[in-house]
Amino acid sequence: MNLKFFLLFVLLILLFNKQIYSILPNKSFQEKSVKYNYEVRYYQQVVDHFGFTLPIQNFSQRYLVDFEYWKPGGPIFFYTGNEGDIEWFASNTGFMWETASLFAQSGEYFPCIIFSEHRYYGESIVPGQNDNPPNLRYLTAEQALADHATLVTALKQSTPGLENSPVIAIGGSYGGMLSAWIRMRYPHIFVGSLAASAPILQFAGMTENTTIFYDITTRDYTSECANTIRESWELLRAKAKEPNGLQILTEEFKLCTPLTDVNDLINWFVNGWTYLAMVDYPYPANFLEPLPGNPIDYLCELMHKSSGDIIEKVRVGINVYYNYTGSAPCFNLSQSATANLSDLQWNYQACTEMIFPMSTTGIEDMFEPSVWNYPEYVQYCKSAFHVEPHPWSGGGVLQSISDTLIAIIIPSGAHHLDLRYSNPLDPQDVIQARDIERQWFKKWIDEYNYNSFRK
Repeated sequence: MNLKFFLLFVLLILLFNKQIYSILPNKSFQEKSVKYNYEVRYYQQVVDHFGFTLPIQNFSQRYLVDFEYWKPGGPIFFYTGNEGDIEWFASNTGFMWETASLFAQSGEYFPCIIFSEHRYYGESIVPGQNDNPPNLRYLTAEQALADHATLVTALKQSTPGLENSPVIAIGGSYGGMLSAWIRMRYPHIFVGSLAASAPILQFAGMTENTTIFYDITTRDYTSECANTIRESWELLRAKAKEPNGLQILTEEFKLCTPLTDVNDLINWFVNGWTYLAMVDYPYPANFLEPLPGNPIDYLCELMHKSSGDIIEKVRVGINVYYNYTGSAPCFNLSQSATANLSDLQWNYQACTEMIFPMSTTGIEDMFEPSVWNYPEYVQYCKSAFHVEPHPWSGGGVLQSISDTLIAIIIPSGAHHLDLRYSNPLDPQDVIQARDIERQWFKKWIDEYNYNSFRK
Protein backbone atom coordinates (compact mmCIF):
# COMPACT_ATOMS: atom_id res chain seq x y z
CA MET A 1 0.00 0.00 0.00
CA ASN A 2 1.44 3.37 -1.00
CA LEU A 3 0.70 5.97 1.68
CA LYS A 4 3.75 8.20 1.17
CA PHE A 5 1.66 11.29 0.49
CA PHE A 6 -0.45 11.00 3.66
CA LEU A 7 1.13 13.92 5.53
CA LEU A 8 0.91 16.18 2.48
CA PHE A 9 -2.83 15.64 2.24
CA VAL A 10 -3.36 16.21 5.96
CA LEU A 11 -1.72 19.59 5.40
CA LEU A 12 -3.88 20.31 2.36
CA ILE A 13 -7.04 19.48 4.29
CA LEU A 14 -6.12 21.86 7.09
CA LEU A 15 -5.19 24.64 4.64
CA PHE A 16 -8.12 24.45 2.24
CA ASN A 17 -10.97 23.77 4.67
CA LYS A 18 -11.55 26.61 7.13
CA GLN A 19 -14.63 24.98 8.64
CA ILE A 20 -13.86 21.28 8.78
CA TYR A 21 -16.38 20.22 11.41
CA SER A 22 -20.11 20.34 11.80
CA ILE A 23 -21.77 19.16 15.01
CA LEU A 24 -25.25 17.85 15.75
CA PRO A 25 -26.92 17.72 19.18
CA ASN A 26 -25.97 14.93 21.56
CA LYS A 27 -27.57 11.57 20.91
CA SER A 28 -27.86 8.55 23.12
CA PHE A 29 -28.95 4.93 23.00
CA GLN A 30 -29.79 2.41 25.66
CA GLU A 31 -28.37 -1.11 26.06
CA LYS A 32 -30.12 -2.67 29.02
CA SER A 33 -29.30 -0.36 31.95
CA VAL A 34 -26.28 1.21 30.23
CA LYS A 35 -26.71 4.55 28.50
CA TYR A 36 -24.23 5.88 25.97
CA ASN A 37 -24.09 9.57 25.04
CA TYR A 38 -22.26 10.92 22.05
CA GLU A 39 -22.15 13.83 19.67
CA VAL A 40 -22.66 13.24 15.96
CA ARG A 41 -20.11 15.25 14.01
CA TYR A 42 -19.00 15.61 10.40
CA TYR A 43 -15.51 16.13 9.06
CA GLN A 44 -14.73 17.42 5.58
CA GLN A 45 -12.66 14.50 4.35
CA VAL A 46 -10.67 14.41 1.11
CA VAL A 47 -12.01 11.97 -1.50
CA ASP A 48 -8.65 10.82 -2.87
CA HIS A 49 -5.72 10.75 -0.45
CA PHE A 50 -3.25 9.48 -3.03
CA GLY A 51 -4.01 11.31 -6.29
CA PHE A 52 -3.01 14.70 -7.67
CA THR A 53 -6.24 15.84 -9.35
CA LEU A 54 -7.27 19.46 -8.71
CA PRO A 55 -9.54 20.83 -7.47
CA ILE A 56 -9.51 18.57 -4.43
CA GLN A 57 -12.90 16.94 -3.80
CA ASN A 58 -14.29 16.46 -0.32
CA PHE A 59 -17.11 14.58 1.37
CA SER A 60 -18.67 14.76 4.83
CA GLN A 61 -17.42 11.89 6.93
CA ARG A 62 -19.64 11.18 9.93
CA TYR A 63 -18.11 10.35 13.28
CA LEU A 64 -19.25 10.07 16.89
CA VAL A 65 -17.45 11.43 19.94
CA ASP A 66 -17.93 10.99 23.67
CA PHE A 67 -15.84 13.04 26.12
CA GLU A 68 -17.79 12.01 29.23
CA TYR A 69 -14.85 10.14 30.79
CA TRP A 70 -12.06 12.17 29.23
CA LYS A 71 -9.53 14.45 30.83
CA PRO A 72 -6.77 16.27 28.91
CA GLY A 73 -4.02 13.85 27.91
CA GLY A 74 -6.32 10.86 28.33
CA PRO A 75 -6.18 8.10 25.70
CA ILE A 76 -8.39 7.91 22.62
CA PHE A 77 -10.39 4.75 21.97
CA PHE A 78 -10.86 4.92 18.21
CA TYR A 79 -13.29 2.58 16.42
CA THR A 80 -12.28 1.97 12.81
CA GLY A 81 -15.68 1.96 11.12
CA ASN A 82 -16.52 -0.80 8.68
CA GLU A 83 -19.22 -1.76 6.21
CA GLY A 84 -22.30 -0.13 7.71
CA ASP A 85 -23.96 2.65 9.66
CA ILE A 86 -21.57 3.86 12.38
CA GLU A 87 -24.33 4.45 14.95
CA TRP A 88 -25.36 0.82 14.55
CA PHE A 89 -21.80 -0.32 15.25
CA ALA A 90 -21.64 2.01 18.24
CA SER A 91 -24.79 0.44 19.66
CA ASN A 92 -23.13 -2.98 19.49
CA THR A 93 -19.69 -2.09 20.89
CA GLY A 94 -20.39 -1.53 24.56
CA PHE A 95 -16.91 -2.78 25.45
CA MET A 96 -15.47 0.63 24.59
CA TRP A 97 -17.82 2.52 26.91
CA GLU A 98 -17.51 -0.05 29.65
CA THR A 99 -13.72 0.05 29.47
CA ALA A 100 -13.66 3.86 29.43
CA SER A 101 -15.88 3.91 32.52
CA LEU A 102 -13.75 1.33 34.36
CA PHE A 103 -10.53 3.15 33.52
CA ALA A 104 -11.97 6.48 34.70
CA GLN A 105 -13.24 4.93 37.93
CA SER A 106 -9.75 3.60 38.62
CA GLY A 107 -8.43 7.16 38.49
CA GLU A 108 -5.55 6.12 36.21
CA TYR A 109 -6.82 6.76 32.70
CA PHE A 110 -9.54 9.04 31.34
CA PRO A 111 -10.34 8.02 27.75
CA CYS A 112 -12.44 9.69 25.10
CA ILE A 113 -14.33 7.58 22.56
CA ILE A 114 -14.44 8.14 18.80
CA PHE A 115 -16.37 6.10 16.21
CA SER A 116 -15.27 6.91 12.66
CA GLU A 117 -17.62 5.97 9.82
CA HIS A 118 -16.28 4.19 6.72
CA ARG A 119 -16.55 6.11 3.48
CA TYR A 120 -19.46 5.08 1.21
CA TYR A 121 -21.40 3.66 4.19
CA GLY A 122 -24.06 5.16 6.43
CA GLU A 123 -24.16 8.92 5.94
CA SER A 124 -20.58 9.26 4.70
CA ILE A 125 -21.59 9.68 1.07
CA VAL A 126 -18.84 10.24 -1.50
CA PRO A 127 -19.48 12.29 -4.69
CA GLY A 128 -20.73 10.00 -7.45
CA GLN A 129 -21.90 7.31 -5.04
CA ASN A 130 -25.57 7.90 -5.86
CA ASP A 131 -25.05 8.09 -9.62
CA ASN A 132 -26.56 5.43 -11.86
CA PRO A 133 -24.46 3.35 -12.06
CA PRO A 134 -22.72 4.37 -8.82
CA ASN A 135 -19.13 5.55 -8.97
CA LEU A 136 -17.30 3.46 -6.37
CA ARG A 137 -13.81 4.23 -7.59
CA TYR A 138 -12.57 5.49 -4.23
CA LEU A 139 -14.12 2.71 -2.17
CA THR A 140 -10.96 0.99 -0.96
CA ALA A 141 -9.60 -0.08 2.41
CA GLU A 142 -6.52 2.00 1.63
CA GLN A 143 -8.58 5.18 1.33
CA ALA A 144 -10.65 4.26 4.42
CA LEU A 145 -7.49 3.77 6.50
CA ALA A 146 -6.30 7.20 5.41
CA ASP A 147 -9.71 8.65 6.35
CA HIS A 148 -9.46 7.24 9.87
CA ALA A 149 -5.85 8.35 10.31
CA THR A 150 -6.54 11.82 8.91
CA LEU A 151 -9.58 12.31 11.13
CA VAL A 152 -7.88 11.40 14.40
CA THR A 153 -4.83 13.50 13.48
CA ALA A 154 -7.02 16.54 12.74
CA LEU A 155 -8.93 16.04 16.00
CA LYS A 156 -5.69 15.86 17.99
CA GLN A 157 -4.45 19.04 16.34
CA SER A 158 -7.67 21.00 16.82
CA THR A 159 -8.81 19.85 20.30
CA PRO A 160 -6.88 21.27 23.26
CA GLY A 161 -5.75 18.45 25.51
CA LEU A 162 -5.87 15.77 22.80
CA GLU A 163 -2.59 16.63 21.11
CA ASN A 164 -0.56 14.27 23.30
CA SER A 165 -3.17 11.54 23.71
CA PRO A 166 -2.25 7.96 22.74
CA VAL A 167 -4.66 6.40 20.24
CA ILE A 168 -5.81 2.77 20.38
CA ALA A 169 -7.60 1.40 17.30
CA ILE A 170 -10.53 -0.95 17.94
CA GLY A 171 -12.66 -2.86 15.45
CA GLY A 172 -14.51 -6.08 14.74
CA SER A 173 -14.73 -8.27 11.62
CA TYR A 174 -13.76 -6.08 8.63
CA GLY A 175 -13.40 -3.22 11.12
CA GLY A 176 -10.99 -5.44 13.03
CA MET A 177 -8.98 -5.95 9.88
CA LEU A 178 -8.84 -2.18 9.48
CA SER A 179 -7.71 -1.73 13.09
CA ALA A 180 -4.89 -4.23 12.55
CA TRP A 181 -3.81 -2.66 9.27
CA ILE A 182 -4.00 0.89 10.58
CA ARG A 183 -1.54 0.05 13.35
CA MET A 184 0.79 -1.40 10.69
CA ARG A 185 0.41 1.52 8.26
CA TYR A 186 0.31 4.38 10.76
CA PRO A 187 2.38 3.25 13.77
CA HIS A 188 3.26 6.89 14.52
CA ILE A 189 -0.45 7.62 15.12
CA PHE A 190 -1.80 4.41 16.71
CA VAL A 191 0.01 2.90 19.69
CA GLY A 192 -1.92 -0.39 19.55
CA SER A 193 -4.97 -2.08 18.10
CA LEU A 194 -7.63 -4.61 19.06
CA ALA A 195 -8.74 -6.63 16.05
CA ALA A 196 -11.73 -8.77 17.06
CA SER A 197 -12.90 -11.62 14.79
CA ALA A 198 -10.68 -10.25 12.03
CA PRO A 199 -9.91 -12.73 9.19
CA ILE A 200 -6.73 -11.01 8.05
CA LEU A 201 -5.18 -14.26 6.78
CA GLN A 202 -8.14 -15.51 4.74
CA PHE A 203 -7.09 -13.86 1.49
CA ALA A 204 -6.36 -15.48 -1.85
CA GLY A 205 -2.71 -16.41 -1.87
CA MET A 206 -2.45 -16.51 1.91
CA THR A 207 -4.59 -19.52 2.82
CA GLU A 208 -4.83 -23.06 1.52
CA ASN A 209 -7.74 -23.99 3.80
CA THR A 210 -10.79 -22.76 1.92
CA THR A 211 -13.27 -24.90 3.91
CA ILE A 212 -12.46 -23.72 7.43
CA PHE A 213 -15.23 -21.11 7.65
CA TYR A 214 -18.06 -23.52 6.86
CA ASP A 215 -16.45 -26.32 8.88
CA ILE A 216 -16.50 -24.13 11.99
CA THR A 217 -20.01 -22.91 11.20
CA THR A 218 -21.23 -26.52 11.14
CA ARG A 219 -19.60 -27.33 14.49
CA ASP A 220 -21.88 -24.78 16.16
CA TYR A 221 -24.88 -26.99 15.37
CA THR A 222 -25.78 -30.30 16.98
CA SER A 223 -25.01 -33.33 14.81
CA GLU A 224 -28.73 -34.05 14.42
CA CYS A 225 -29.40 -30.48 13.40
CA ALA A 226 -26.48 -30.39 10.95
CA ASN A 227 -27.53 -33.71 9.38
CA THR A 228 -31.06 -32.42 8.84
CA ILE A 229 -29.74 -29.29 7.16
CA ARG A 230 -27.32 -31.34 5.06
CA GLU A 231 -30.18 -33.56 3.82
CA SER A 232 -32.45 -30.60 3.05
CA TRP A 233 -30.58 -29.30 -0.01
CA GLU A 234 -31.36 -32.27 -2.25
CA LEU A 235 -34.99 -32.30 -1.08
CA LEU A 236 -35.45 -28.60 -1.76
CA ARG A 237 -34.06 -29.00 -5.27
CA ALA A 238 -36.24 -32.06 -5.88
CA LYS A 239 -39.32 -30.17 -4.68
CA ALA A 240 -38.53 -27.30 -7.05
CA LYS A 241 -38.55 -29.70 -10.03
CA GLU A 242 -42.03 -31.01 -9.26
CA PRO A 243 -45.06 -29.59 -11.12
CA ASN A 244 -45.76 -26.20 -9.52
CA GLY A 245 -42.82 -26.92 -7.20
CA LEU A 246 -41.56 -23.31 -7.15
CA GLN A 247 -45.04 -22.07 -6.35
CA ILE A 248 -45.35 -24.60 -3.53
CA LEU A 249 -42.01 -23.47 -2.07
CA THR A 250 -43.07 -19.83 -2.40
CA GLU A 251 -46.18 -20.52 -0.36
CA GLU A 252 -44.56 -22.90 2.12
CA PHE A 253 -41.82 -20.42 3.01
CA LYS A 254 -44.08 -17.34 2.74
CA LEU A 255 -41.88 -15.56 0.22
CA CYS A 256 -42.80 -11.99 -0.70
CA THR A 257 -42.38 -12.61 -4.44
CA PRO A 258 -42.79 -15.79 -6.53
CA LEU A 259 -39.69 -18.00 -6.52
CA THR A 260 -38.22 -18.33 -10.03
CA ASP A 261 -34.90 -20.00 -9.20
CA VAL A 262 -34.42 -22.47 -6.36
CA ASN A 263 -30.82 -21.26 -6.01
CA ASP A 264 -32.15 -18.01 -4.58
CA LEU A 265 -33.88 -19.98 -1.83
CA ILE A 266 -30.78 -22.14 -1.25
CA ASN A 267 -28.58 -19.06 -0.87
CA TRP A 268 -31.10 -17.52 1.55
CA PHE A 269 -30.85 -20.64 3.72
CA VAL A 270 -27.05 -20.71 3.55
CA ASN A 271 -26.86 -17.09 4.63
CA GLY A 272 -29.28 -17.66 7.48
CA TRP A 273 -27.49 -20.71 8.87
CA THR A 274 -24.16 -18.92 8.55
CA TYR A 275 -25.26 -15.67 10.19
CA LEU A 276 -26.78 -17.66 13.06
CA ALA A 277 -23.37 -19.16 13.82
CA MET A 278 -21.80 -15.71 13.73
CA VAL A 279 -24.27 -14.19 16.21
CA ASP A 280 -24.73 -17.18 18.51
CA TYR A 281 -24.58 -14.94 21.58
CA PRO A 282 -25.45 -16.42 25.01
CA TYR A 283 -28.12 -13.77 25.59
CA PRO A 284 -30.87 -12.12 23.47
CA ALA A 285 -29.44 -9.65 20.96
CA ASN A 286 -30.34 -7.96 17.69
CA PHE A 287 -26.96 -7.40 16.03
CA LEU A 288 -28.15 -8.74 12.65
CA GLU A 289 -31.69 -9.78 13.51
CA PRO A 290 -33.62 -9.98 16.79
CA LEU A 291 -32.66 -13.34 18.28
CA PRO A 292 -33.00 -15.28 21.53
CA GLY A 293 -30.00 -16.20 23.64
CA ASN A 294 -28.08 -19.22 22.27
CA PRO A 295 -30.20 -19.12 19.09
CA ILE A 296 -28.65 -22.26 17.56
CA ASP A 297 -29.49 -24.40 20.59
CA TYR A 298 -32.96 -22.90 20.52
CA LEU A 299 -33.64 -23.62 16.84
CA CYS A 300 -32.09 -27.09 16.95
CA GLU A 301 -34.45 -27.95 19.80
CA LEU A 302 -37.40 -26.69 17.75
CA MET A 303 -36.28 -28.73 14.75
CA HIS A 304 -35.88 -31.81 16.95
CA LYS A 305 -39.41 -31.42 18.34
CA SER A 306 -41.00 -30.76 14.95
CA SER A 307 -43.07 -33.69 13.70
CA GLY A 308 -42.87 -32.51 10.08
CA ASP A 309 -40.64 -33.74 7.28
CA ILE A 310 -37.13 -32.40 6.69
CA ILE A 311 -38.31 -29.41 4.66
CA GLU A 312 -40.72 -28.49 7.44
CA LYS A 313 -37.96 -28.89 10.04
CA VAL A 314 -35.61 -26.49 8.25
CA ARG A 315 -38.49 -24.06 7.74
CA VAL A 316 -39.06 -24.07 11.50
CA GLY A 317 -35.33 -23.64 12.14
CA ILE A 318 -34.61 -20.84 9.69
CA ASN A 319 -37.67 -18.98 10.93
CA VAL A 320 -35.78 -18.36 14.18
CA TYR A 321 -33.26 -16.21 12.31
CA TYR A 322 -35.53 -14.43 9.87
CA ASN A 323 -38.67 -14.07 11.97
CA TYR A 324 -38.07 -14.79 15.65
CA THR A 325 -40.38 -11.92 16.63
CA GLY A 326 -43.16 -13.19 14.33
CA SER A 327 -43.57 -9.72 12.82
CA ALA A 328 -42.51 -10.52 9.24
CA PRO A 329 -45.57 -11.10 7.00
CA CYS A 330 -43.34 -12.54 4.26
CA PHE A 331 -39.67 -13.04 3.43
CA ASN A 332 -37.55 -11.11 0.96
CA LEU A 333 -34.84 -13.43 -0.33
CA SER A 334 -32.58 -10.51 -1.23
CA GLN A 335 -32.25 -9.41 2.39
CA SER A 336 -30.49 -11.72 4.82
CA ALA A 337 -29.02 -9.26 7.34
CA THR A 338 -29.83 -5.92 8.88
CA ALA A 339 -30.38 -2.96 6.56
CA ASN A 340 -27.61 -1.18 8.51
CA LEU A 341 -25.14 -3.18 6.42
CA SER A 342 -24.76 -2.20 2.77
CA ASP A 343 -24.70 -5.09 0.30
CA LEU A 344 -23.85 -3.14 -2.87
CA GLN A 345 -20.75 -1.47 -1.47
CA TRP A 346 -19.50 -4.60 0.24
CA ASN A 347 -20.02 -6.72 -2.87
CA TYR A 348 -17.90 -4.19 -4.75
CA GLN A 349 -15.15 -4.43 -2.15
CA ALA A 350 -15.39 -8.23 -2.34
CA CYS A 351 -14.68 -7.90 -6.05
CA THR A 352 -11.72 -5.55 -5.73
CA GLU A 353 -9.85 -6.27 -2.49
CA MET A 354 -11.71 -8.46 0.00
CA ILE A 355 -11.42 -11.75 -1.83
CA PHE A 356 -11.89 -14.64 0.56
CA PRO A 357 -11.59 -18.08 -1.09
CA MET A 358 -14.26 -20.36 0.38
CA SER A 359 -15.47 -23.83 -0.50
CA THR A 360 -17.58 -26.61 1.00
CA THR A 361 -17.41 -30.42 0.85
CA GLY A 362 -20.76 -31.51 2.28
CA ILE A 363 -18.82 -33.93 4.52
CA GLU A 364 -17.18 -31.98 7.32
CA ASP A 365 -19.72 -29.23 6.79
CA MET A 366 -23.51 -29.26 6.39
CA PHE A 367 -23.66 -27.44 3.06
CA GLU A 368 -23.80 -28.52 -0.57
CA PRO A 369 -20.38 -29.28 -2.08
CA SER A 370 -18.97 -26.19 -3.74
CA VAL A 371 -15.47 -25.66 -5.16
CA TRP A 372 -13.77 -22.25 -5.08
CA ASN A 373 -13.85 -21.19 -8.73
CA TYR A 374 -11.73 -18.10 -9.29
CA PRO A 375 -12.48 -17.69 -13.04
CA GLU A 376 -16.21 -17.80 -12.26
CA TYR A 377 -15.69 -15.23 -9.51
CA VAL A 378 -13.85 -12.95 -11.92
CA GLN A 379 -16.69 -13.24 -14.43
CA TYR A 380 -19.25 -12.24 -11.80
CA CYS A 381 -17.21 -9.19 -10.81
CA LYS A 382 -16.76 -8.09 -14.40
CA SER A 383 -20.48 -8.46 -15.03
CA ALA A 384 -21.62 -6.76 -11.83
CA PHE A 385 -19.07 -3.95 -11.49
CA HIS A 386 -16.85 -4.02 -14.58
CA VAL A 387 -13.85 -4.75 -12.38
CA GLU A 388 -11.47 -7.66 -12.06
CA PRO A 389 -10.56 -8.95 -8.59
CA HIS A 390 -7.20 -7.71 -7.43
CA PRO A 391 -6.59 -8.98 -3.89
CA TRP A 392 -4.26 -7.38 -1.39
CA SER A 393 -1.42 -9.39 0.01
CA GLY A 394 -3.28 -10.46 2.68
CA GLY A 395 -9.05 -16.28 8.65
CA GLY A 396 -7.96 -15.04 11.84
CA VAL A 397 -4.65 -15.25 13.74
CA LEU A 398 -4.89 -18.28 16.05
CA GLN A 399 -1.54 -18.08 17.81
CA SER A 400 0.61 -15.26 19.12
CA ILE A 401 3.20 -14.13 16.61
CA SER A 402 5.48 -12.44 19.14
CA ASP A 403 5.40 -11.16 22.71
CA THR A 404 3.65 -8.00 21.44
CA LEU A 405 1.47 -9.52 18.70
CA ILE A 406 -0.94 -11.50 20.86
CA ALA A 407 -3.72 -13.87 19.78
CA ILE A 408 -6.57 -14.26 22.29
CA ILE A 409 -8.61 -17.39 21.59
CA ILE A 410 -12.24 -17.44 22.79
CA PRO A 411 -13.62 -20.99 22.34
CA SER A 412 -17.09 -19.99 23.60
CA GLY A 413 -17.22 -16.76 21.63
CA ALA A 414 -19.41 -15.51 18.79
CA HIS A 415 -18.65 -12.84 16.21
CA HIS A 416 -16.62 -10.18 18.11
CA LEU A 417 -18.57 -10.99 21.26
CA ASP A 418 -15.70 -9.49 23.25
CA LEU A 419 -16.57 -6.04 21.86
CA ARG A 420 -20.10 -6.14 23.24
CA TYR A 421 -21.05 -4.84 26.67
CA SER A 422 -20.59 -7.39 29.45
CA ASN A 423 -23.56 -9.58 30.31
CA PRO A 424 -24.19 -11.96 33.23
CA LEU A 425 -24.51 -14.75 30.66
CA ASP A 426 -21.08 -14.15 29.14
CA PRO A 427 -18.88 -17.28 29.06
CA GLN A 428 -15.85 -17.16 31.34
CA ASP A 429 -13.39 -17.16 28.45
CA VAL A 430 -15.02 -13.99 27.05
CA ILE A 431 -14.71 -12.29 30.44
CA GLN A 432 -11.05 -13.31 30.63
CA ALA A 433 -10.43 -12.09 27.07
CA ARG A 434 -11.79 -8.64 27.90
CA ASP A 435 -9.56 -8.49 30.99
CA ILE A 436 -6.51 -9.36 28.88
CA GLU A 437 -7.47 -6.75 26.27
CA ARG A 438 -7.78 -4.06 28.94
CA GLN A 439 -4.38 -5.00 30.39
CA TRP A 440 -2.87 -4.47 26.95
CA PHE A 441 -4.63 -1.11 26.64
CA LYS A 442 -3.02 -0.06 29.93
CA LYS A 443 0.37 -1.31 28.78
CA TRP A 444 0.19 0.69 25.51
CA ILE A 445 -0.97 3.84 27.31
CA ASP A 446 1.75 3.56 29.97
CA GLU A 447 4.46 2.97 27.36
CA TYR A 448 3.30 5.96 25.33
CA ASN A 449 3.15 8.21 28.39
CA TYR A 450 6.59 7.03 29.56
CA ASN A 451 8.18 7.64 26.16
CA SER A 452 6.48 11.04 25.87
CA PHE A 453 7.81 12.01 29.33
CA ARG A 454 11.36 11.02 28.36
CA LYS A 455 11.16 13.30 25.33
